[in-house]
Amino acid sequence: MADEISTLEPPAHSITESGSAREEVTAKPWLSETALDDVQLSRFSELLERLRRSVCTWGFVDQAIVSIASFAAAAIVGRSCGTIELGIYSLAVKIFWLAAGIPNALVWMPYTARAPRLPTERRRYFLGSATSHMALLAAVLCLALLLVGIAPLAGLSEKTWLLPMCLALVPFSLLMMLKEHLRRVLLAGMETSSLLRVDVPIAASQLLILGLLAWTDQLSATTALLGVAIGCTWAVVWTAMHRDRFRLERRRVQSHWSHNFQFGRWLLVVSVAWLVGEASYYWLVEGFHGLTAMGQFSAAMITVTFFNPILLTVQNLARSILSNGYAEGGEEVLWCKTLRGTRLIGLSFGVMFTLLALGGGTLVHFVFGEKFAGLGPIVASLCLGMFFHVFCSPVEAALTALKDGRTMLIASLLRLGMILTAGVPLIALYGPIGVGFAMAAGAFTAFAYQWYCFAERSRHAVS
Repeated sequence: MADEISTLEPPAHSITESGSAREEVTAKPWLSETALDDVQLSRFSELLERLRRSVCTWGFVDQAIVSIASFAAAAIVGRSCGTIELGIYSLAVKIFWLAAGIPNALVWMPYTARAPRLPTERRRYFLGSATSHMALLAAVLCLALLLVGIAPLAGLSEKTWLLPMCLALVPFSLLMMLKEHLRRVLLAGMETSSLLRVDVPIAASQLLILGLLAWTDQLSATTALLGVAIGCTWAVVWTAMHRDRFRLERRRVQSHWSHNFQFGRWLLVVSVAWLVGEASYYWLVEGFHGLTAMGQFSAAMITVTFFNPILLTVQNLARSILSNGYAEGGEEVLWCKTLRGTRLIGLSFGVMFTLLALGGGTLVHFVFGEKFAGLGPIVASLCLGMFFHVFCSPVEAALTALKDGRTMLIASLLRLGMILTAGVPLIALYGPIGVGFAMAAGAFTAFAYQWYCFAERSRHAVS
């Protein structure tokens, strides 16, 4: 490039002849170094913008594949097995995500916040440590589920469906945890092409296995969990094929754990409180109104989360984009991006959930069959709750980038308090319809508190 530029630029001083007289003239370069730098910077900025858009697009495509596969799996269970088996299957999946809140707080969120700022070699060691932490937490979770399955707790013996569900959750949780670990790591690095290579084979194999089980009349909530787990074995193969990404060193594993725990100790309580609130809806519906009502609620909730490809893409990419933005531009850039994201989400998701509330009952009936007819009011109330839930995503991502776990903890406790004070009587009186109103009340309370704290911090930082 330097040689090419030098051939285009005449020398600053040249000699011309006029007859016998020789005079020196000064020639101006046709393009100054500053102008050249501006052109290169502009081109580089355009390239980065195209790359960012490509990453967001393929990240959305990947999340669409994952969420559609999850939706289709639940639909297969519901149509083939009915309301009770769908309720058990949905509760098991919700228990897994409740347990996944622990590695989310102590492994994945610290990794997302810190990894973009690390050089390549240090990032490999950090990834190796994070993977070992995840494996340890997954082993503890599986041991707890195994103990519950083998030695049931007193008072739960009449729930005969609980024991096989817990045993099936052991392989399900282990392999799903590895899959989610890979997804979060690749999203943190904006490696959406690798993400697709992980998720597409897993989604296809899971649906194929569930379809075969339904075709042979072997499908139940328990066998569905095992089938999904078998589909996730591709995550083990992919990890082995890319083992050069990971570096392990005992001293670093311990130091990284200390760092992650310092960062994630607040987030651990936040995640557990948040997910306990989400799982409590299932337990409350089952406790007050039985397994059939829980199955109907599960079908309505699965339909409402039809927008999960967009919802989860927003949540995951928001964490990555805002963490990278904060690392590059500080709190002023973080404030602008968070405000812009909140406005965009409020408008786009408001339209989406309004349309879904109007036609959701028909969609449930079409997807799950005659046993799930007449669930329109439940879908409408859940749309209200889910809107306020996703509305919190940008400010939560900003607080994650700031490592402000204390604010997130208080917000989660406020939300859980709303569930206990308002949600329990609403669900007891109105059944699954009351869940949506409880979700909306809790999410709005958390949203208001988090934005107040974030605005106060940003105002002081900018001033």
